[in-house]
Amino acid sequence: MEKLIARVMVDGKRSKAEKIVLASLQRISSTSKIPVRKVVIKALINVCPIVEVKSLRVGGGAFQVPFPIGKTKQLSLGICWLVKNARKRPGHSMVDRLSREIIDASNGQGASVRTRELQHKLAEANRAFAHFRWH
Repeated sequence: MEKLIARVMVDGKRSKAEKIVLASLQRISSTSKIPVRKVVIKALINVCPIVEVKSLRVGGGAFQVPFPIGKTKQLSLGICWLVKNARKRPGHSMVDRLSREIIDASNGQGASVRTRELQHKLAEANRAFAHFRWH
């Protein structure tokens, strides 16, 4: 919850970010029959990546090497993608956009889930370079 508020916050306006997050959670609870906590947790599970790709220079060439991600960074990236893709959504208020992005992510849809899938596909495509992880 605090990480989500911190990620939504712009120019240090924490109280405004708190109002946005709480209002979007309120909107989720009014539209969904499932408890809000479960919706948000399911959305984060569907959005958080397991692997990431880092660029390493080995022997004069740059390779995209897949690396596993720790739980803290998984959560940070998942929240970051949720907020970033909510900002890109069409709509009037951030409350509406954030709540729709969270609901879509919990259903396994939306731009945040696509971002995760692209990250995993890139890691899978570059799996041949995984042995460079120890260089």
